[in-house]
Amino acid sequence: MSSTSRLTCLALTALAVSMLSPALASGRMSIIYDQEEAARQIFTGPNPLTPERGGLRQDPGAGGVFRADDGPHRLTKVNGRELSTMSVDQMVRTLKGAIDDAPLRGGGSGLVGVDEIGTFFRDPAVKTRYTTTTIRGSKIRHATHNRIVQTPTGWRLVIRSSAPPVPGAAHPGRRLSAAMEILAGMPSPFGGSYASRVNFYMAPAFVTSVGEGRGPHFTLGRTGGKNIRPGWRGVVRGLALGRVWLEMYQGSGDAVSSQTWRNVSKRLGPYLAKHGGSGLPQLHFLISGTPNAPKGAPRGCGSPMSCQWLLANSTPAGRAVLANGPGAYRAGDQAAEWLANYNRYLPN
Repeated sequence: MSSTSRLTCLALTALAVSMLSPALASGRMSIIYDQEEAARQIFTGPNPLTPERGGLRQDPGAGGVFRADDGPHRLTKVNGRELSTMSVDQMVRTLKGAIDDAPLRGGGSGLVGVDEIGTFFRDPAVKTRYTTTTIRGSKIRHATHNRIVQTPTGWRLVIRSSAPPVPGAAHPGRRLSAAMEILAGMPSPFGGSYASRVNFYMAPAFVTSVGEGRGPHFTLGRTGGKNIRPGWRGVVRGLALGRVWLEMYQGSGDAVSSQTWRNVSKRLGPYLAKHGGSGLPQLHFLISGTPNAPKGAPRGCGSPMSCQWLLANSTPAGRAVLANGPGAYRAGDQAAEWLANYNRYLPN
């Protein structure tokens, strides 16, 4: 690159930093990841979600935030599935490049969204091993990590949790964590480290496993006796170094259950903090339009959209996450109601 090109890039970067979205200055962020009409209702409706209130738009998004100075309030995007196939060095270059690309496109928030962190970053399935213990002539089959204890009248099963192994360094989750470690050591011209500029959209499979799973890594079933679902141990360190956006819907289009709404924040916050993250301050809800109220929601919780906001606000951890700034994903014809609830719970 010539000296003139370097100076031009530096000048563009400095300009982008000077135009940095107020969302980062205020600490509240709300990414609108939606179609044009839904986004228009949110950004231009009554008491709209403006950039000054933390509003940002995920690219590609026609109309942006619907104002002339649109550039500083948009996020670039990286495909999560494609990212999972890359080497550590390729991941670093891709994420850093998406962040650095902003000033070259005439603006940009210096933020990137990764859509999405799903099953291709999940740990391999854990195989439960079984053994047989003989008590008073009876053979009892049980998982090897559990124990059979003889009692005066028979026997009882002592359930002990079994931690799933951390996947090897070649696993996509481990590679992403390694890439984020490198980015965490690289100061960004937009502020903070490059890792702090990465926003991970977490697939429903991740959200429901944290909300409904048991055990230290959310892999255990209802009894806690065996691992019934793969964990996320390989990727969690990488997540802890960025921002985490929870997709609060299921593949069917319905919202996640009320159990997941109440559990996911209080479980995931400490889990990320344990792996070097800030915990609750780095979490955000992505709230979608849905035809039905969440399963298990209290009677009288309101419309499907309003009920989701009520559940988001129903626990101390949920209220903390809501205060970070919720996002919208496929709000559709419920976009106006999304904005009304935003103004109800976050009036300032």
